Amino acid sequence: MDDLVRKVIELDKEGQAQISALEKEKDELSNVLKTMRKNLADRYAIATEKEEAAIEKKIKDDFLLRQKNIDVESKEKEKNIRDVYKKSNQEWLQQLVAYCLGE
Repeated sequence: MDDLVRKVIELDKEGQAQISALEKEKDELSNVLKTMRKNLADRYAIATEKEEAAIEKKIKDDFLLRQKNIDVESKEKEKNIRDVYKKSNQEWLQQLVAYCLGE
């Protein structure tokens, strides 16, 4: 039972870490885009706007795709956790009650 609980906690932590990493990466990319925007605007004016929009769109599309993939993975993990819980919750409760009662 302890292993299962640890696995559930570990899966949740992994999902949260992936989401946090993506949010951090999004912030970093946003900062990079701001710096890039200033440098390109100084040198290329009109041409820069078109290039910048394409890069920003690609980054946003990539981020959204990665976020969607992580959401799908998280939902699958959540479903697995719920399935395991539904399958084992009565057994866990019995074990917990027996442990508390010292049986």
